[in-house]
Amino acid sequence: MKIMTQTSPATSRGTGVATTIAERPNALVVVDAQRGFIAGAPNGKEVMNYVHWLLDSPQFDLVLATRFINPDNSAFRRGLDYHDLGHGNARTNLDEHVEQRADRVITKYGYGIDSLDMDYIDDVLRGNNIDSATVVGFDTDACVLATAFSLCDAGIVPVIDSRGCGSSGGPEVHEAALKIAARNLRVM
Repeated sequence: MKIMTQTSPATSRGTGVATTIAERPNALVVVDAQRGFIAGAPNGKEVMNYVHWLLDSPQFDLVLATRFINPDNSAFRRGLDYHDLGHGNARTNLDEHVEQRADRVITKYGYGIDSLDMDYIDDVLRGNNIDSATVVGFDTDACVLATAFSLCDAGIVPVIDSRGCGSSGGPEVHEAALKIAARNLRVM
């Protein structure tokens, strides 16, 4: 197994971090890197700079992306009075670099990935001898956690990369979500 080291870009938290990467099959799951969520997160641009760096790095054999659509009469609209990100809304557009680099974009209508798409993801990952996935995206406290739990339930080890996550709820909500994730999943 070949080992390589690469350094991530500097962030507001300090200089870049050297990461040792074992060259074995690995997947990147980019959750809801959409205009609306990026603009809503206080650190959205910084998060996307890091996600772009991950996308351009050689460490991922497969890149999956999700896109949230809030359909008419959804539980989000009825129960939470959340009406943004409906069909045809430009705020649902994925970041261009994510869309170009993704091997598959999965449209979802809830927090997590539905069972049919999870079956596909499970088949693709296992078919490529991939048993873990790095998870990044938006919102840490909702769709990132739900996606990571879905992967875990399917037998895929999710690793949430906190440098590639943000929340429209702000830094306190993001940090709270990371504490919850660290109790149940791998977080770096």
